[in-house]
Amino acid sequence: MYASAFENLGMEPVIVLVPGHAYVGVRAAQNSTNFLYFDSALTARTSFEGAVLAADNGLARQAASEIKRIPISMARKAGIFPMP
Repeated sequence: MYASAFENLGMEPVIVLVPGHAYVGVRAAQNSTNFLYFDSALTARTSFEGAVLAADNGLARQAASEIKRIPISMARKAGIFPMP
C-alpha cells in the first residue's frame, strides 16, 4: 500500500525483502542514491521515526546476500500491479 502511494506521488518506491519480513523504501531525493526505509508493519504502533529505526536495525542484521530490493518500477515492467 505504501509503495503504491509513493508511486502515485511520483516518488521512487522499493520493496525490500529479507528472510521472514519486508520493508518499504523510497528514494530520499530526486537523483539521490540514498533511500529511506521503514517498517510498515509498525504503522500505528510506533512513531514514523521508530519505524525507520526498526527498518535500519533489521536491515543491518542481514547479510547483503539476504537482502532483495525490488524497485516498483521494475515490478510494473514485469507485469506486477496492485490488486483492483
